[in-house]
Amino acid sequence: MLRFHFTGDDALRIRVAAEPHPLWDIACSLQLLHGPRVPPVFELWRTTVRRRLGAAGLAEAVRSLAPLYPADSYPPDFLTGGHEVADLEAGLDLLMSTPRRRLREEMLLLAAGGRRFPARFRPLADGEPLAVSRLGELLRRYHEVAIRPFAAQMEAAFTVDRALRARTVLEGGVEGLLGGYRRQGLRWSDGVLEAPCPVEADFEVGGRPMTLLPSFFASRTMAVADPGRPPLLAYPVDLAEHWLASSHGPSPDGGSLRQLIGPSRAETLVLLQSAHSTTELAGALKTSLSTASRNAAALRRAGLIRTTRDGRRVLHRLSPAGRAFLRASGN
Repeated sequence: MLRFHFTGDDALRIRVAAEPHPLWDIACSLQLLHGPRVPPVFELWRTTVRRRLGAAGLAEAVRSLAPLYPADSYPPDFLTGGHEVADLEAGLDLLMSTPRRRLREEMLLLAAGGRRFPARFRPLADGEPLAVSRLGELLRRYHEVAIRPFAAQMEAAFTVDRALRARTVLEGGVEGLLGGYRRQGLRWSDGVLEAPCPVEADFEVGGRPMTLLPSFFASRTMAVADPGRPPLLAYPVDLAEHWLASSHGPSPDGGSLRQLIGPSRAETLVLLQSAHSTTELAGALKTSLSTASRNAAALRRAGLIRTTRDGRRVLHRLSPAGRAFLRASGN
């Protein structure tokens, strides 16, 4: 268990990341790819990506990265870069500019847990420019095959999660935000944020800004708790069981939206680009009033729609977060 101790105004400096983090996406997805078990929601993704890596001639090279991204622990911090990176290229530039001393320290720390340290990683640990450059290029090619094809689903899920966190802040302040991560296994009590972890450790936030990162490929919470860096906690986003309905990846016809939140709620969301009452939704979707009402309530809880009264009618319409969600999902 990791315990982050907040004092004074520390909690006021906590924030939810504004954008997905490509190096964290790489790290979490590689853990899924190489782990002995994978959550059911990612089984089809893993099968699909393994096949695509084989077709691209990358399977063996990507498999060689497994010791750097252990499924039951954490990758070295230099592999996840800084807290804010504009895009993949900026993240890889940051990774490849890691000072030699830090490379060696973090690689030795990885090996210190009794793990086998393959000799092929010695040039990387020594900071040899060619080894670092080859790592960056391999990660770039891996991202192109394993992550970029699913960008629409990833951005949509990220948008939904941020909308949900914004709603909890508006309704319950920082206490509401930090208390709203029970499904991710986090517990907030008396100024201490506890996160599940294979090791026991305590960290003082100490006035540093802490970032909460919604991570599409995370199967558990992961943290950066280096005293020399602002703390970061990556956590899983909620995904529909069949977010990837076929082995062909995201579809261009709006299928990714249906896969992410379910067909009925997806159709409801598309309809609510203009205002509808619950009765009108039920009629347009040829469903019962109770089903239409449940769908609207679920979308409202996620912050994707707003419900207002217009005289005797109650109308639902997209919120700004809902519009952003539709754009991100290609609708």
